Amino acid sequence: MLVTLATNQTISANSSATYTYSPNSVQKVFINIEDADWEDCTVTVQIGSKTICNGISIYGLAGLTSLTCNNEISVAGANGFISLDFGSHVCEQNANLYVTLQAVGEATAVDVSALVDEPGANFPVK
Repeated sequence: MLVTLATNQTISANSSATYTYSPNSVQKVFINIEDADWEDCTVTVQIGSKTICNGISIYGLAGLTSLTCNNEISVAGANGFISLDFGSHVCEQNANLYVTLQAVGEATAVDVSALVDEPGANFPVK
């Protein structure tokens, strides 16, 4: 099931925003930023108290996304999209999904979605 954690949000310069959802399992996280400052943002993903992705540059992750999803990075640098594939992580003991974006410059039009609770996910990580 695809769920939306944030739509058209703004993150002020030198600040962060955390978006949360309470699933039974997490498979992927999608982040789209339609702003020229997207390259300077970092992302942290946590499931409960476990950190899965810690302060990684979105610019680097966009390159990885372009290899795995055939996504093109904006030539003008005006927007960036990343897809983080985590396999399948089980959220034990009512653990929530937390996606934190840290912006250096103001980032506008931030969208965050997640693919959660997919049936038949192979070998879930607990």
